[in-house]
Amino acid sequence: MIKVSNDLKLFLSIFFAIICPVLIFCLILSLVSCQITVEGVQSLDGDVTVPVLTELIQDGKGQLALCFSEAVTLDELKLYKDEVVLCQEDQLSLEFLGTKALISIAQDVSLQAGEGYGLSGIATDSVGNSLSFYVPFYGYNENVPTLILSEVRTKNTKPKVEFVELYALTSGNIAGVTLYSANDDSLGEYVLPAAEVNAGEYIVVHFRTYEEQAAGCVNETGEDLNVSTAPDSCKDVRDLWVPGEKARLGDSDVILLRNRSGGTIVDMVAFANSSLTEWKTQAFALAITEGIEDGAWQGGRNPEQVACSDGITETRTISRQNISLIQDAIQNGEPLPNNDSTCWLVTKTSSASPGKENSSQPYN
Repeated sequence: MIKVSNDLKLFLSIFFAIICPVLIFCLILSLVSCQITVEGVQSLDGDVTVPVLTELIQDGKGQLALCFSEAVTLDELKLYKDEVVLCQEDQLSLEFLGTKALISIAQDVSLQAGEGYGLSGIATDSVGNSLSFYVPFYGYNENVPTLILSEVRTKNTKPKVEFVELYALTSGNIAGVTLYSANDDSLGEYVLPAAEVNAGEYIVVHFRTYEEQAAGCVNETGEDLNVSTAPDSCKDVRDLWVPGEKARLGDSDVILLRNRSGGTIVDMVAFANSSLTEWKTQAFALAITEGIEDGAWQGGRNPEQVACSDGITETRTISRQNISLIQDAIQNGEPLPNNDSTCWLVTKTSSASPGKENSSQPYN
Protein backbone atom coordinates (compact mmCIF):
# COMPACT_ATOMS: atom_id res chain seq x y z
CA MET A 1 0.00 0.00 0.00
CA ILE A 2 1.31 3.43 -1.07
CA LYS A 3 1.65 5.86 1.76
CA VAL A 4 0.61 9.45 0.89
CA SER A 5 2.29 12.24 2.81
CA ASN A 6 0.27 14.91 4.54
CA ASP A 7 1.76 17.60 2.20
CA LEU A 8 0.63 15.68 -0.91
CA LYS A 9 -2.83 15.19 0.57
CA LEU A 10 -3.06 18.96 1.14
CA PHE A 11 -1.97 19.73 -2.45
CA LEU A 12 -4.46 17.26 -3.96
CA SER A 13 -7.31 18.63 -1.87
CA ILE A 14 -6.55 22.21 -2.98
CA PHE A 15 -6.15 21.13 -6.63
CA PHE A 16 -9.51 19.35 -6.83
CA ALA A 17 -11.31 21.91 -4.70
CA ILE A 18 -10.08 25.15 -6.34
CA ILE A 19 -7.69 24.83 -9.28
CA CYS A 20 -9.49 22.08 -11.18
CA PRO A 21 -12.86 23.95 -11.27
CA VAL A 22 -11.09 27.13 -12.44
CA LEU A 23 -9.42 25.26 -15.32
CA ILE A 24 -12.73 23.68 -16.35
CA PHE A 25 -14.43 27.11 -16.25
CA CYS A 26 -11.72 28.68 -18.44
CA LEU A 27 -12.06 25.83 -20.96
CA ILE A 28 -15.83 26.31 -21.15
CA LEU A 29 -15.41 30.09 -21.47
CA SER A 30 -12.92 29.71 -24.32
CA LEU A 31 -15.37 27.52 -26.23
CA VAL A 32 -18.17 30.00 -25.64
CA SER A 33 -15.90 32.89 -26.67
CA CYS A 34 -15.06 31.18 -29.96
CA GLN A 35 -18.74 30.69 -30.64
CA ILE A 36 -19.46 34.38 -29.83
CA THR A 37 -16.70 35.51 -32.15
CA VAL A 38 -18.07 33.44 -35.05
CA GLU A 39 -21.59 34.69 -34.49
CA GLY A 40 -20.28 38.27 -34.18
CA VAL A 41 -18.62 38.08 -37.59
CA GLN A 42 -21.78 36.67 -39.11
CA SER A 43 -23.86 39.53 -37.67
CA LEU A 44 -21.77 42.09 -39.62
CA ASP A 45 -23.21 40.94 -42.94
CA GLY A 46 -25.11 43.69 -44.85
CA ASP A 47 -24.62 47.46 -45.31
CA VAL A 48 -23.06 49.09 -42.25
CA THR A 49 -21.31 51.93 -44.12
CA VAL A 50 -22.06 55.39 -42.75
CA PRO A 51 -22.91 58.04 -45.40
CA VAL A 52 -20.10 60.49 -46.16
CA LEU A 53 -20.61 64.22 -46.78
CA THR A 54 -18.20 64.89 -49.65
CA GLU A 55 -18.87 68.53 -50.53
CA LEU A 56 -20.92 71.65 -49.89
CA ILE A 57 -21.65 73.78 -52.96
CA GLN A 58 -23.31 77.19 -53.04
CA ASP A 59 -25.52 77.49 -56.12
CA GLY A 60 -26.51 81.07 -55.36
CA LYS A 61 -27.67 83.33 -52.54
CA GLY A 62 -29.59 81.23 -50.04
CA GLN A 63 -28.97 78.03 -52.01
CA LEU A 64 -26.82 75.18 -50.65
CA ALA A 65 -26.13 71.75 -52.12
CA LEU A 66 -24.83 68.94 -49.91
CA CYS A 67 -23.21 66.07 -51.81
CA PHE A 68 -23.15 62.65 -50.12
CA SER A 69 -21.62 59.29 -50.97
CA GLU A 70 -25.13 57.80 -51.29
CA ALA A 71 -28.77 58.87 -51.24
CA VAL A 72 -29.87 60.06 -47.80
CA THR A 73 -32.64 61.77 -45.89
CA LEU A 74 -31.89 64.77 -43.68
CA ASP A 75 -33.20 65.58 -40.22
CA GLU A 76 -32.58 68.12 -37.45
CA LEU A 77 -31.11 70.72 -39.81
CA LYS A 78 -29.85 73.90 -38.11
CA LEU A 79 -28.11 76.98 -39.47
CA TYR A 80 -25.59 78.72 -37.19
CA LYS A 81 -23.82 82.06 -36.95
CA ASP A 82 -21.09 82.29 -34.28
CA GLU A 83 -22.48 79.12 -32.62
CA VAL A 84 -25.93 80.73 -32.31
CA VAL A 85 -28.82 79.04 -34.14
CA LEU A 86 -30.16 81.33 -36.88
CA CYS A 87 -32.87 79.03 -38.17
CA GLN A 88 -34.05 75.43 -38.17
CA GLU A 89 -35.92 73.05 -40.45
CA ASP A 90 -39.07 75.16 -40.65
CA GLN A 91 -37.11 77.84 -42.56
CA LEU A 92 -35.13 75.39 -44.72
CA SER A 93 -36.78 73.70 -47.69
CA LEU A 94 -35.33 70.44 -49.04
CA GLU A 95 -35.14 68.73 -52.42
CA PHE A 96 -33.22 65.51 -53.15
CA LEU A 97 -31.56 64.72 -56.49
CA GLY A 98 -29.81 61.35 -56.26
CA THR A 99 -26.95 61.74 -53.81
CA LYS A 100 -27.34 65.53 -53.65
CA ALA A 101 -29.53 67.39 -51.14
CA LEU A 102 -30.61 70.89 -52.22
CA ILE A 103 -31.36 73.31 -49.38
CA SER A 104 -33.13 76.65 -49.87
CA ILE A 105 -32.89 79.14 -47.02
CA ALA A 106 -35.93 81.32 -46.29
CA GLN A 107 -35.64 84.86 -47.66
CA ASP A 108 -36.18 86.41 -44.24
CA VAL A 109 -32.94 84.76 -43.04
CA SER A 110 -30.23 87.23 -44.03
CA LEU A 111 -26.76 85.84 -44.77
CA GLN A 112 -24.03 88.44 -45.23
CA ALA A 113 -21.53 87.98 -48.06
CA GLY A 114 -18.22 86.60 -46.84
CA GLU A 115 -19.40 86.04 -43.25
CA GLY A 116 -18.85 82.61 -41.66
CA TYR A 117 -21.81 80.27 -41.02
CA GLY A 118 -22.35 76.59 -40.22
CA LEU A 119 -24.92 73.93 -41.07
CA SER A 120 -25.59 70.85 -38.93
CA GLY A 121 -27.91 67.88 -39.27
CA ILE A 122 -28.28 64.11 -39.40
CA ALA A 123 -28.02 62.23 -42.71
CA THR A 124 -29.54 58.73 -42.83
CA ASP A 125 -29.30 56.20 -45.66
CA SER A 126 -31.92 53.65 -46.79
CA VAL A 127 -30.88 51.00 -44.24
CA GLY A 128 -30.65 53.31 -41.26
CA ASN A 129 -26.93 54.14 -41.13
CA SER A 130 -26.63 57.75 -40.01
CA LEU A 131 -24.09 60.58 -39.94
CA SER A 132 -24.22 63.62 -37.68
CA PHE A 133 -22.46 66.49 -39.45
CA TYR A 134 -21.47 70.13 -39.10
CA VAL A 135 -20.10 71.93 -42.14
CA PRO A 136 -18.87 75.56 -42.22
CA PHE A 137 -19.45 77.89 -45.18
CA TYR A 138 -19.38 81.58 -46.08
CA GLY A 139 -22.21 83.87 -47.11
CA TYR A 140 -22.64 83.97 -50.89
CA ASN A 141 -21.21 87.01 -52.71
CA GLU A 142 -23.12 87.99 -55.85
CA ASN A 143 -20.80 90.85 -56.78
CA VAL A 144 -17.29 89.40 -56.93
CA PRO A 145 -14.94 91.61 -59.01
CA THR A 146 -12.61 90.21 -61.64
CA LEU A 147 -9.31 89.83 -59.78
CA ILE A 148 -5.85 88.64 -60.79
CA LEU A 149 -2.63 87.88 -58.93
CA SER A 150 -0.03 90.57 -59.49
CA GLU A 151 3.02 90.20 -57.23
CA VAL A 152 4.32 87.79 -54.58
CA ARG A 153 6.99 88.20 -51.90
CA THR A 154 7.93 84.95 -50.18
CA LYS A 155 10.67 86.30 -47.87
CA ASN A 156 10.45 88.33 -44.69
CA THR A 157 12.85 90.46 -42.70
CA LYS A 158 11.27 92.46 -39.90
CA PRO A 159 9.38 94.66 -40.32
CA LYS A 160 8.80 93.50 -43.92
CA VAL A 161 6.61 90.42 -44.29
CA GLU A 162 5.51 88.13 -47.11
CA PHE A 163 2.64 89.36 -49.28
CA VAL A 164 0.40 88.46 -52.20
CA GLU A 165 -0.76 91.43 -54.26
CA LEU A 166 -4.07 91.36 -56.12
CA TYR A 167 -5.21 93.67 -58.90
CA ALA A 168 -8.90 94.46 -59.53
CA LEU A 169 -9.82 94.50 -63.21
CA THR A 170 -13.45 95.37 -62.40
CA SER A 171 -15.29 96.80 -59.41
CA GLY A 172 -17.11 94.68 -56.84
CA ASN A 173 -16.96 93.21 -53.33
CA ILE A 174 -14.12 90.85 -52.36
CA ALA A 175 -16.09 89.17 -49.54
CA GLY A 176 -15.40 85.43 -49.45
CA VAL A 177 -12.70 85.43 -52.14
CA THR A 178 -9.93 83.04 -51.07
CA LEU A 179 -6.17 82.73 -51.40
CA TYR A 180 -4.49 79.35 -51.03
CA SER A 181 -0.79 78.40 -50.89
CA ALA A 182 0.24 74.80 -51.57
CA ASN A 183 3.25 75.39 -49.31
CA ASP A 184 0.76 76.42 -46.61
CA ASP A 185 -1.59 73.51 -47.32
CA SER A 186 -2.05 72.42 -43.70
CA LEU A 187 -3.28 75.87 -42.65
CA GLY A 188 -5.90 76.02 -45.38
CA GLU A 189 -7.06 79.07 -47.28
CA TYR A 190 -7.27 82.73 -46.34
CA VAL A 191 -10.76 84.19 -46.81
CA LEU A 192 -10.86 87.88 -47.74
CA PRO A 193 -13.19 90.12 -45.70
CA ALA A 194 -16.02 92.15 -47.20
CA ALA A 195 -14.76 95.32 -48.90
CA GLU A 196 -15.91 97.28 -51.94
CA VAL A 197 -13.06 97.73 -54.42
CA ASN A 198 -12.76 99.72 -57.63
CA ALA A 199 -11.37 98.72 -60.99
CA GLY A 200 -7.64 99.47 -61.12
CA GLU A 201 -7.20 99.03 -57.36
CA TYR A 202 -4.37 97.05 -55.77
CA ILE A 203 -5.01 94.89 -52.70
CA VAL A 204 -1.98 93.83 -50.67
CA VAL A 205 -2.54 90.75 -48.52
CA HIS A 206 0.26 90.55 -45.93
CA PHE A 207 0.83 86.90 -45.02
CA ARG A 208 2.20 87.39 -41.50
CA THR A 209 1.24 89.45 -38.45
CA TYR A 210 3.91 89.96 -35.79
CA GLU A 211 2.46 90.13 -32.29
CA GLU A 212 4.31 93.33 -31.41
CA GLN A 213 2.92 95.01 -34.56
CA ALA A 214 -0.60 93.54 -34.39
CA ALA A 215 -2.25 96.75 -33.18
CA GLY A 216 -1.23 98.49 -36.40
CA CYS A 217 -2.10 95.57 -38.69
CA VAL A 218 -5.62 96.71 -39.52
CA ASN A 219 -7.70 95.28 -42.36
CA GLU A 220 -8.66 98.26 -44.51
CA THR A 221 -12.18 97.28 -45.52
CA GLY A 222 -13.65 100.78 -45.75
CA GLU A 223 -12.90 103.90 -47.78
CA ASP A 224 -9.96 105.01 -45.60
CA LEU A 225 -6.91 103.22 -46.96
CA ASN A 226 -4.48 104.52 -44.36
CA VAL A 227 -5.83 103.08 -41.09
CA SER A 228 -3.21 100.31 -41.16
CA THR A 229 -0.14 101.73 -39.44
CA ALA A 230 2.17 98.70 -39.19
CA PRO A 231 5.64 99.41 -40.68
CA ASP A 232 4.97 97.37 -43.86
CA SER A 233 1.62 99.04 -44.60
CA CYS A 234 1.15 100.62 -48.03
CA LYS A 235 0.09 104.27 -48.28
CA ASP A 236 -3.24 104.85 -50.06
CA VAL A 237 -3.49 101.14 -50.86
CA ARG A 238 -5.84 98.53 -49.34
CA ASP A 239 -3.93 96.43 -46.78
CA LEU A 240 -5.22 93.11 -45.44
CA TRP A 241 -3.44 90.97 -42.84
CA VAL A 242 -3.33 87.20 -42.38
CA PRO A 243 -3.19 86.46 -38.63
CA GLY A 244 -0.33 84.50 -37.06
CA GLU A 245 3.46 84.67 -37.11
CA LYS A 246 4.05 81.36 -38.89
CA ALA A 247 5.71 81.40 -42.34
CA ARG A 248 3.15 80.39 -44.95
CA LEU A 249 4.51 81.12 -48.45
CA GLY A 250 7.42 79.20 -49.98
CA ASP A 251 10.14 80.05 -52.51
CA SER A 252 8.63 77.18 -54.51
CA ASP A 253 4.87 77.45 -54.35
CA VAL A 254 1.52 77.27 -56.11
CA ILE A 255 -0.90 80.07 -55.19
CA LEU A 256 -4.57 79.80 -56.08
CA LEU A 257 -7.14 82.60 -56.20
CA ARG A 258 -10.79 81.41 -55.96
CA ASN A 259 -13.96 83.45 -56.35
CA ARG A 260 -15.25 81.80 -53.14
CA SER A 261 -14.36 78.94 -50.82
CA GLY A 262 -14.68 75.73 -52.82
CA GLY A 263 -15.45 77.78 -55.94
CA THR A 264 -13.73 78.30 -59.28
CA ILE A 265 -10.01 79.04 -59.49
CA VAL A 266 -9.99 82.39 -61.32
CA ASP A 267 -6.21 82.86 -61.31
CA MET A 268 -3.02 81.20 -60.10
CA VAL A 269 0.74 81.32 -60.24
CA ALA A 270 3.22 78.46 -59.93
CA PHE A 271 6.93 79.04 -59.35
CA ALA A 272 9.91 76.97 -58.26
CA ASN A 273 13.62 77.12 -57.66
CA SER A 274 15.58 75.81 -60.65
CA SER A 275 17.18 73.10 -58.49
CA LEU A 276 13.78 71.54 -57.73
CA THR A 277 13.08 68.38 -59.73
CA GLU A 278 9.84 67.31 -58.06
CA TRP A 279 7.26 68.93 -55.79
CA LYS A 280 7.85 68.23 -52.10
CA THR A 281 4.23 67.23 -51.44
CA GLN A 282 1.24 66.09 -53.46
CA ALA A 283 -0.53 69.35 -52.60
CA PHE A 284 1.55 71.22 -55.21
CA ALA A 285 0.70 68.87 -58.07
CA LEU A 286 -2.98 68.78 -57.09
CA ALA A 287 -3.16 72.58 -56.98
CA ILE A 288 -1.64 72.93 -60.46
CA THR A 289 -3.97 70.28 -61.85
CA GLU A 290 -6.99 72.11 -60.43
CA GLY A 291 -5.76 75.40 -61.89
CA ILE A 292 -5.33 73.87 -65.33
CA GLU A 293 -8.77 72.24 -65.19
CA ASP A 294 -10.38 75.58 -64.26
CA GLY A 295 -8.53 77.36 -67.09
CA ALA A 296 -6.42 79.54 -64.78
CA TRP A 297 -3.03 78.13 -65.88
CA GLN A 298 -1.86 77.28 -69.37
CA GLY A 299 1.68 76.31 -68.34
CA GLY A 300 3.23 72.98 -67.37
CA ARG A 301 2.75 70.92 -64.22
CA ASN A 302 6.34 70.07 -63.27
CA PRO A 303 8.75 72.34 -61.32
CA GLU A 304 10.96 72.89 -64.38
CA GLN A 305 7.90 74.06 -66.37
CA VAL A 306 6.71 76.82 -64.02
CA ALA A 307 8.09 80.31 -63.36
CA CYS A 308 11.64 80.35 -61.98
CA SER A 309 11.98 81.87 -58.49
CA ASP A 310 15.79 81.89 -58.29
CA GLY A 311 17.08 84.99 -56.51
CA ILE A 312 13.84 85.94 -54.76
CA THR A 313 14.37 88.02 -51.58
CA GLU A 314 12.41 90.52 -49.49
CA THR A 315 13.27 93.22 -52.07
CA ARG A 316 13.14 90.99 -55.18
CA THR A 317 9.64 89.71 -55.83
CA ILE A 318 8.05 87.49 -58.46
CA SER A 319 5.95 89.85 -60.55
CA ARG A 320 3.40 89.52 -63.35
CA GLN A 321 4.37 91.13 -66.64
CA ASN A 322 1.18 91.02 -68.75
CA ILE A 323 -1.31 93.04 -66.70
CA SER A 324 -1.73 95.69 -69.40
CA LEU A 325 -2.54 92.97 -71.96
CA ILE A 326 -5.15 91.55 -69.59
CA GLN A 327 -6.68 95.02 -69.10
CA ASP A 328 -6.91 95.52 -72.87
CA ALA A 329 -8.58 92.14 -73.31
CA ILE A 330 -11.16 92.96 -70.62
CA GLN A 331 -11.96 96.35 -72.13
CA ASN A 332 -12.28 94.94 -75.67
CA GLY A 333 -14.25 91.87 -74.62
CA GLU A 334 -11.52 89.58 -75.93
CA PRO A 335 -10.20 86.29 -74.49
CA LEU A 336 -7.62 86.76 -71.78
CA PRO A 337 -3.99 86.09 -72.70
CA ASN A 338 -2.42 82.86 -71.49
CA ASN A 339 -1.05 82.60 -67.96
CA ASP A 340 2.16 80.56 -67.84
CA SER A 341 5.81 80.74 -66.80
CA THR A 342 6.60 83.43 -69.40
CA CYS A 343 4.25 85.91 -67.68
CA TRP A 344 6.22 86.03 -64.43
CA LEU A 345 9.78 86.99 -63.43
CA VAL A 346 11.87 87.79 -60.38
CA THR A 347 12.56 91.52 -60.50
CA LYS A 348 15.83 93.27 -59.75
CA THR A 349 17.03 94.17 -56.25
CA SER A 350 15.00 96.86 -54.42
CA SER A 351 12.17 96.68 -56.96
CA ALA A 352 9.43 95.18 -54.78
CA SER A 353 6.36 97.31 -55.47
CA PRO A 354 3.38 96.43 -53.26
CA GLY A 355 0.44 98.62 -54.24
CA LYS A 356 2.17 100.00 -57.32
CA GLU A 357 2.83 99.04 -60.93
CA ASN A 358 5.20 96.10 -61.19
CA SER A 359 8.80 96.45 -62.24
CA SER A 360 9.73 94.86 -65.56
CA GLN A 361 13.47 94.78 -64.82
CA PRO A 362 14.60 91.20 -64.21
CA TYR A 363 17.07 90.06 -61.59
CA ASN A 364 20.24 88.79 -63.27
